[in-house]
Order: sequence, then C-alpha cells, then structure tokens
Amino acid sequence: MAQPSCFIAKLRVRVGRHQFTAEGPPQEVTAQFTAFQELVAGDNIALKKQGAAGLSFHPENPSPTYLRKILRYDKRNKSISLIAHPTGDRKQAEMILLLLLAYRHWRDEDTVPVTALTRGLRESGCKVSRVDRVLADSLQEGLVVKLGTAKGTKYRLTPKGLSRADEVAKETGRFVAEV
Repeated sequence: MAQPSCFIAKLRVRVGRHQFTAEGPPQEVTAQFTAFQELVAGDNIALKKQGAAGLSFHPENPSPTYLRKILRYDKRNKSISLIAHPTGDRKQAEMILLLLLAYRHWRDEDTVPVTALTRGLRESGCKVSRVDRVLADSLQEGLVVKLGTAKGTKYRLTPKGLSRADEVAKETGRFVAEV
C-alpha cells in the first residue's frame, strides 16, 4: 500500500557521541539514516583498530593523569567540577573550557547545557552570573560554539577550543601534586 505524499517521517537517534536527526519523506530519511550508520560503523572500526593505544576518558577507565588531577566527577549526581583552577587573566573562561573538556571525555557530551556549566563552576568555588559574558571572547576566537538561548543555551568546544582546553588542563595539572 502506497503512503500518502504528505506523510512525514521523523527520526532521532543517538549512538555514543554521535547523534542523528532527520525529518522528511520516508525514503529520504531512510537514505540519510543508512549513510549515518555507515559513518558511525566506520568510526567504531577505527576505534577498534586503535585498540589499547586509543585514549579512554571515561571515569571507569584510566584517563590522562593531568585530567584526574584537576577535575572531579561525582558519579552520584553526575556532576563535574574542578579541583585545581587555572591562573591568569581569563581564569573563568578557562575553567569553562576545562568543564566542557571533562563533559566531552567523561560523559560523551559534546554540547553542555549552561545550567550544568554554572553548577560545575559553583561546585568548583567560582560564582559566575552570566556564562555568556565570560565566554564572549572565546566565542569570537572560535574556541566554543553557542547553541540556543537563555537557559536552553548549550556550549560546544570547537577543534581549536579542544586543543586550547587540553593545553590549559596540562598546564594546570603541572602544578598539582599526585594524591
């Protein structure tokens, strides 16, 4: 039986850190989803080929020492906070970059709600009333991307921001003693 021409299919899938959303005629959605599956399968094959050499950042698995030294992951309430703070003129912005890095590695979340960042900053001992104002320069420099508005705002690290956050994490971790 043929489907009416006005039939619209909607599909939303999340596989690990990969997310797929499509809406439209069923044939197009099916074709797009097939392409998505091939991309995700290719990514998983690449990860399997890396084997033990690949980095794993989940709290259950070993993570780089410099991340474990400066960040804390509370499994009970699934919050992330900083143990050690970066220094310098852009301390608050760098703290947010570190939180975004931690959410990416420990919770497989590329986009982080502003409410989670605010909570992480508060638990880290840093009071920030407006994350958007703190990250204004980082947005202009292309370190982060802002999605949404108001309390629905989410932030994501760009590749340049990921690199910068990793540098800040290593630099901050250098001054923290092993426990």
